[in-house]
Amino acid sequence: MTLVGLVATSVVAMPQAMAAPGDNIVVNPGFEDGTTGWIPSGGGQFALSDDAASGEHSGALTDRGAFYDGLKGELAEPLAHDGQYRVTAKVKHTTGADEEPFGLAYCPASGACVAAADAIKQVQKGDWEEYSLDFIPEESSNYNENHAETVFSHFQFETPWSSTVDFLLDDVSIVRLDTPAGILPEGTFEDGGHEGWYVVDGREGELQVTSPGAESDSALQITGRTQTNTGPAADVAGKLEEGATYRLEADLRYTGGNETQGFAFTICDDAFTYGICLNAVTRTVTQGEWTSFDDEFVADVPNSGVGGVGDWRRAFFETDWTGEPEASDLVDFEIDNVSLVKVADPAEEPAEDGKSPVEDVQAKPVGDHNPLMGHKFGADPHHVVFNDRLYIYSTSDDQQYQTAEKKPNGLPVRDGGYDRINTLNVMSTDDMVNWVDHGAVPVAGLDGIAKWAGNSWAPAAVSADLDGDGTEEVYLYFCNGGSGTGVIVGGSPLGPWEDPNGQMLIGQNNPIQFPQGMWLFDPEVFVDVDGQPYLYFGGNWDFAQDPYHPKSTRVVKLDPNDYTKLEDPSGAGITVIDGPGMFEASSMFERNGTYYYSYSSNFAVGNSQYDDKMIEGQDYPGAGQIAYMMTDDPMDLTREKFAGTLFASHGKWFPGSGGNNHSDVFNYQGKTYFTYHTQTMGLAWGDELNNGNVVNYRSVHLDEVEFNEDGTIKEVEGTNAGVEQIKDFDPYRTFEAETLAWQLGVRTEQVDTASVEFPEHNDNGNTVLTKIDDGDFTGISSVDFGDGAAEVTARVKPLVQGATIEVRLDSETGPVVATINADSAVGEWNDVTAEVAGATGVHDLFFVFRGPEGERLIEVDSWAFTAAGDEPTTDPSEDPSEDPSPEPSEDPSEEPTQPTPTVAPSAPGTTPESVDVYTTPGFHRAGGRLWHTECEPYSQTVRCRTSIWATTIKSEGGRFVQTNGWAFNNLTYLPMMSRGQWSHNPLGTSGSWTSDGRQWRTECDTAATGRGGCRSYILTDVAAADGSTAFKQSRQWVFNNIVRFAN
Repeated sequence: MTLVGLVATSVVAMPQAMAAPGDNIVVNPGFEDGTTGWIPSGGGQFALSDDAASGEHSGALTDRGAFYDGLKGELAEPLAHDGQYRVTAKVKHTTGADEEPFGLAYCPASGACVAAADAIKQVQKGDWEEYSLDFIPEESSNYNENHAETVFSHFQFETPWSSTVDFLLDDVSIVRLDTPAGILPEGTFEDGGHEGWYVVDGREGELQVTSPGAESDSALQITGRTQTNTGPAADVAGKLEEGATYRLEADLRYTGGNETQGFAFTICDDAFTYGICLNAVTRTVTQGEWTSFDDEFVADVPNSGVGGVGDWRRAFFETDWTGEPEASDLVDFEIDNVSLVKVADPAEEPAEDGKSPVEDVQAKPVGDHNPLMGHKFGADPHHVVFNDRLYIYSTSDDQQYQTAEKKPNGLPVRDGGYDRINTLNVMSTDDMVNWVDHGAVPVAGLDGIAKWAGNSWAPAAVSADLDGDGTEEVYLYFCNGGSGTGVIVGGSPLGPWEDPNGQMLIGQNNPIQFPQGMWLFDPEVFVDVDGQPYLYFGGNWDFAQDPYHPKSTRVVKLDPNDYTKLEDPSGAGITVIDGPGMFEASSMFERNGTYYYSYSSNFAVGNSQYDDKMIEGQDYPGAGQIAYMMTDDPMDLTREKFAGTLFASHGKWFPGSGGNNHSDVFNYQGKTYFTYHTQTMGLAWGDELNNGNVVNYRSVHLDEVEFNEDGTIKEVEGTNAGVEQIKDFDPYRTFEAETLAWQLGVRTEQVDTASVEFPEHNDNGNTVLTKIDDGDFTGISSVDFGDGAAEVTARVKPLVQGATIEVRLDSETGPVVATINADSAVGEWNDVTAEVAGATGVHDLFFVFRGPEGERLIEVDSWAFTAAGDEPTTDPSEDPSEDPSPEPSEDPSEEPTQPTPTVAPSAPGTTPESVDVYTTPGFHRAGGRLWHTECEPYSQTVRCRTSIWATTIKSEGGRFVQTNGWAFNNLTYLPMMSRGQWSHNPLGTSGSWTSDGRQWRTECDTAATGRGGCRSYILTDVAAADGSTAFKQSRQWVFNNIVRFAN
């Protein structure tokens, strides 16, 4: 080791030290974690030894070539150059001289070390001896100005200046003896004074040094306070850097008052402005006991809209704030050992589209079922059931976040708000745990469906087939801020959409004059069992100056033949709802002939200012709760129908979460569910990146509703666990990559290509996984692999070379059953496939992404598994066209009416994905196979016959014979006849039948067929390879016909 005058080769800006006095900062000091944190610094062999001073192991260094070939250890925190430290260690050598010299040096991660002053100690041979040294790094004669910015993150033991003796090392400790100097005045008060500490002008209180302190002689006490936000204060003007991380160390004790008391270390401007003042570190302290205030925080104001870190002037200790303090709130208290030091610079601005720290926050831990999505904010959820699948719409808090100005860590400069929201989130499930992110519906604004609207909040939806064409439409209601309610209509939950009214359905003077100040928002649509639809809307209370009976919501009948219109266009049927404590968020459902109307109560309930508004004998909800009423008439909602609280303020279940309450109650698959929002993701972001302060955006949750015997509702408990999965997930199909139970790091982005899994969405609402980095993952709950999977295929667009996808079971660190190499062309969509081994039975399934660090790796559209033993399908696409399938012959027959091609054509180029090989005449190459289609007029439609070049196996003369050639695939009937015209043909209706002694079955409007189509299968004998040379014959259903209905 070179000592004097050499500069460390690794030079970076030196951070302030984080060590607290008395804490051992050596990583793995006793070698009980193996070799972690230790390496030989040069020549020599390092290994663990069972000859230990204590515990099981020590570190052994042998075969050294020079005195500076030492044993180098890692520090949990770098050494402060001016810090006072003590090192102790147990050292042993059994060879060499009777005494050998040992010394300590401190080092950067790589480069030359600096020997500590007076470091050389003589150690006797034979037994374990203690080495001890007190040192200050910058006081070594070997330290010079070139070391000023060196980060001493390591240290080493060596044998200066010439010994190369083998030695053992154990029980190494390096502790700091002094309190780190920092931003605040001297905080040990051992000199009997408190220079730099004061009580803010205009505040009452007296400071004095008392004895004893916290394990010391002195502490600083404040007495005589008359306000809670008064305490020992110090100037910090210009001393804190926005976005930098600081560590507070302090001890605090109080006397008098309650058994426990909340305290905070707070930083404020001169005016103590709400939104600028930061409660940087908080603690609950037990009376009479010294409590540590050690913690880190980031220098950021809670609301940058009113000020910034540059406005901060003073830091002080205080008790929990209250405007009308009692004596117990104004306790005397003492502080000691106070220091505030910077431990990290502000986060660097991420490169464009680069990864930001928020992406690494696990907002939804694996195993939890709430929030429904851990990567996306949403609020005001509402359900719709379409094709037996559950869809949830929500206000896109995510849009508000995405369009906000960001800090380097990814947090918004200013959080919350709703002003930029003009889309609605959509997600769906059929098992209640695995949710597909379908992106967003562009409702309002110049790019939206309803261009007259500026915002889209608080959705409500229902599906119905009002035109009798056999397909349902979705009626999606939304509010344009608080000014009114509108509706758009879609051919599916994702569209295509139309704006039937071109204006608000409900607005001021449309159709009637509503009270000024009443919000005409938060729609709810409910269709009774008799087919009568109702619209509920409204909110607010302060316009009436009556938080107990503001009568601010309404109900009106909609036209049963057109849900976009009122039954009475004059508005004569609009009826007042008197929900006690009403605020907003109407919801209605029916159970066993009883109607349940729920709503959010306002936050003025319980304010003594309005006690005179309460009606004697009337029950009321608490503030910010979900209350409910029970009635036998969905329009009879007078105050007497009040039944109680359905859900408490979500802050009860999720401490730190705040804001309004909004929910929807609905029945699905035999159970009643309660969907609501809270700030789960915002809490997680706050804990990690915002000093524990919630980031003000909301996330959608789902919990189950239970009833008492009398029909009343048991109060719902908000949980992170969520609801149970109602069926296992089927992997043997093509399904969306954005199907998520859990994830880390990924986002989703809408694309123009149609969804393979959801053709019923009519080319709308397909999203892909994006912003994928090394170590990110997605997870799917309870996947049933049955007897085993053989292959997995991913539809991917690599963004770099070298990306891979690990397919794991049970957790993101569970066993790997497949590794998909994304080795297709960078920037292009392609399918990549890998073999699967060991995936049987039911497991949670995880896709873990690997690739070069610091780069976006890949985008993913879909996954598909093939079961072991499955034959490849002869259908060129695993999922049908979204366009309903063509129509069958009245006498279904496997035999085509036109001759099959007799020779293979010269190989055509790959057919574009946009071409449907079943309905486009000619030769095609798709899915790596050759296809041929011919079409001819048939009845009132056109029938196309498709053949595939394949190997066929026939039984001839008692043996199986293989031949290559054109083989019949299917007949496709084009969409020229309506469903009604096909209603008497078995190829156009679901069911089974027999024709000419052969069994047939037809399925319509399924995931395999898409909406508006049918597929028919015939039961027949099929010969297939059973090993490399043998064949066997089995009875199977074989695909034969496609019918597509005209719209």
